[in-house]
Amino acid sequence: MPTDFVDRICRTFGDAGRRWLNTLPATIANCVRLWDLKLEEQYEDLSFQYVIRARRADGSPVVLKLGVARDELDGEVQALRLYAGRGVVRLLESDHALGALLLERIEPGFQLAELARRDDIAATAGGATAARALLMLGVSQDEAVNGAISLGSIENEWSQAFDGYRALVGRGAGPLPAEIVREAERRFDRLLSSSAVSDQIMLHGDLHHHNILKSSIENDAWIVIDPKGVIGEPACEVSAFLRNPGSVVATIKDPQGLMHRRVEALASVTDLDPLRIRDWGVVGSVVSAIWCIEDSEPDPDPTVWRLAINCARWLAPLRFS
Repeated sequence: MPTDFVDRICRTFGDAGRRWLNTLPATIANCVRLWDLKLEEQYEDLSFQYVIRARRADGSPVVLKLGVARDELDGEVQALRLYAGRGVVRLLESDHALGALLLERIEPGFQLAELARRDDIAATAGGATAARALLMLGVSQDEAVNGAISLGSIENEWSQAFDGYRALVGRGAGPLPAEIVREAERRFDRLLSSSAVSDQIMLHGDLHHHNILKSSIENDAWIVIDPKGVIGEPACEVSAFLRNPGSVVATIKDPQGLMHRRVEALASVTDLDPLRIRDWGVVGSVVSAIWCIEDSEPDPDPTVWRLAINCARWLAPLRFS
């Protein structure tokens, strides 16, 4: 088990994470028996879930995914069922008690992030097409929340992030620049007050280059993975896309020009308002910085949250005709 993965789980989930790690080998063994799997190699870039390649008894390639946070996995299950394989990876099996999902394996499965490092214009076009496909499904708020699992919302989750950060500042521990946090909160309030409830749909909630994979099975289409399944305004769907991948955004010579071009391209393909894409990008970048600090307390890595804050600053003054 990678050391950084173990450390991240323990730091984020505390005792619950340690108990989950201790029982993980037995949980994997239960999944192998339940779904008749032959395990292959685990994925290298583990974040907050354990993900490993496997094959079913008929030889078909699959992915086994296990997580600590049952509510997040439940939201993903709900989203995958509602998307029903339309531009999104297919859910084959799930078990709430085990905290496990069995998914189709996307092959060759290289990430859109790899293309972005070579050709960001082409990568943005691919991401915009994937976003448009999800938004066109138009899974309504009523349809999403009437399922067996209650989905969260952008409004609640991001409001909680700002509330939590204010509490952190009150304890003298908030390192983020105060002016951009205030600006993000102002834009967040303005976005919420000008968005009709009827416009809310189920969003992927974490749509970026690392969650969009190339599929040879689907005519070389870009297939989306890891949906969070949250309720929100369509223009919020691409907020994470704007600031990813970090290796591209952090090293490009003209990052503000990159942001402007991305917003224009995304707005053109999805038919969304570029000003709302911009503002959701500002808010989402600051929320990402807040989560980075929360996840890595008491010693957050400034190189990570500073990039998110810079993205907010690059986006904030952009103008569109």
